[in-house]
Amino acid sequence: MLSRTLTVATCLGLAFAQTGPAPVATNNQQGEWYIADLTASHGPGNVTGSIGIAGDIEGKGVRVSYTFEGFDLNDSKEYSYHIHEKPVPEDGNCNSTGKHFDKYAVGDDFVCDKTKPENCQLGDLSGKHGSINFSDPTANLSDYAYHDDYLSTTVGDTAFFGDLSIVVHRKSDKLRLACGNFRLFYDADSSATVGPVPAETRILGNGTMNSAPFPNATTSTNTVISTASASGQTSAPGTSTEVATIPAGSTSTAGAGATASKSSPMSVQTGSGAEQGAQIRIWALALELCAVAVFASYLG
Repeated sequence: MLSRTLTVATCLGLAFAQTGPAPVATNNQQGEWYIADLTASHGPGNVTGSIGIAGDIEGKGVRVSYTFEGFDLNDSKEYSYHIHEKPVPEDGNCNSTGKHFDKYAVGDDFVCDKTKPENCQLGDLSGKHGSINFSDPTANLSDYAYHDDYLSTTVGDTAFFGDLSIVVHRKSDKLRLACGNFRLFYDADSSATVGPVPAETRILGNGTMNSAPFPNATTSTNTVISTASASGQTSAPGTSTEVATIPAGSTSTAGAGATASKSSPMSVQTGSGAEQGAQIRIWALALELCAVAVFASYLG
């Protein structure tokens, strides 16, 4: 009887677990922007920097921009970075941020294919968009901006990341080198910035959206936005562009009603009919397999 109960419980868990591929986020507010500064550093080097993720044009997906530096290139030439499932605790222990943000149960053993990012973990940003690689032995700065279809800036959405953390790893052994918590930076509802600007202002880019600084708002292609790229200080070639001139550490006061955390009605991330149909087929198959397992347990 116990084995039958466990079989039924396991089957129900499998049947109703969220599975991939991830649907495209289509309900993001343009310009709704979350930022994480790397506030804790461990291991070789002194990795610092910031990452910003904002609702992109027409609400589809997000625009990601980051600047990370301070790597010990005598230790490693390749690094990865991921959104993790828990925020950084007050003691700054990056090992307490849990696993990768993985709402569709892809698993850590899955090798992300950049050509099929919908099948990757939601938080595997370097898997979907490229690791941090250094070929120049004197470089220790990496700046990028790109688009991601699958993250959500809508509170309550399956793919919402705004109350989670970012962690930078040494790729060879996944040693956690630095981490920080996301916070709301620009509130699209009130058209106001919230709290301090990021510690690394290079991520602000040279675009604007809703009268707020926004990285490369007019393009949907991956672009290096470093001001240092022209002098060979980044890990990849690119063009030099201006960045916002807001001084680091300054504070911008939010407008009326804007807070560091937002509340909004629970919403469900939407995807194409094909994506939703694939998920329904997966659930149906899981239920069918579970029915066979339950029947077999009775025969046994």
